[in-house]
Amino acid sequence: MLDKAKSLGKLISMATDRGYVQVPPSGKPIILMSDAQTTGGYTVLAHVVPSDVDVVAQCAPGSRLRFIEVSTEVAEKIFLEYLLMLSHVKLIEEEVWSELI
Repeated sequence: MLDKAKSLGKLISMATDRGYVQVPPSGKPIILMSDAQTTGGYTVLAHVVPSDVDVVAQCAPGSRLRFIEVSTEVAEKIFLEYLLMLSHVKLIEEEVWSELI
């Protein structure tokens, strides 16, 4: 699949989103993160599940990653579970934080 995406080269510019996996002519995939451009003209090979983008953000540049294809329904379930987990995270109260500084 990567070879086919690589062979397409540059395409008409289209909107991009956090988590898109673009494939430039070099064939080295690029995962767009929060600071990505708003449009791009490379083939989009995949879209990383939003919760996994947070994991990718912690990887060092050049890290090797393995992708697993999931259905839209599974991706949505993973994301909803992630949002539920985040809703239970307790923030440090201001007075506790001021004692730590």
